[in-house]
Amino acid sequence: MSPAEQIIGPFWDAVFGFFGDLTLAGFISFLRITAIVLSVIFFFGIFIVESKFKKLKIAMEGKIDEEGLPSKMPPKGAFQKGWDEIEKLVQFKREADYKQAVVKADALLEDVIKRMGLPNLEVALNQNKLTENHLTNINDIKLAHNVKSKITSSPNFHLTQEEAKNWVEVYRTAFVEWGILE
Repeated sequence: MSPAEQIIGPFWDAVFGFFGDLTLAGFISFLRITAIVLSVIFFFGIFIVESKFKKLKIAMEGKIDEEGLPSKMPPKGAFQKGWDEIEKLVQFKREADYKQAVVKADALLEDVIKRMGLPNLEVALNQNKLTENHLTNINDIKLAHNVKSKITSSPNFHLTQEEAKNWVEVYRTAFVEWGILE
């Protein structure tokens, strides 16, 4: 028997005799296993609680709506100047101008999405972070975004002025629905 066991043994028997035949070595093994299990539980618990607090903090700041989508919208009129430029571009007769109007309208939507706390429009659309609950013309937005992608990736992609006006109107409808434009 080790000196530590000689000192602790009688104390152990007197204080913890209610454990029955449990030896000091057996109890230490039990404590080790218990400590490991509790450490793992607390380790994962810390991460779970931290993520819940982050969500709660964001929700308390009014940045998440009931659907779990960040809801901090830019104030009404914040994009009016940029939108006015888009509307001018779509009226010009050159294809490059009205293509640029579609690209700028998509960029404006991208800016709004980022201000809402989402990484970008592509992620919001592909991961269904935006649904018809958030935007009634979401399917049209997806189509308009695809047109924008074709404009930027294919120099041979042609767009009529009427098509450009329709796509710009799709973006405008979204901004009006969200209260960003009048």
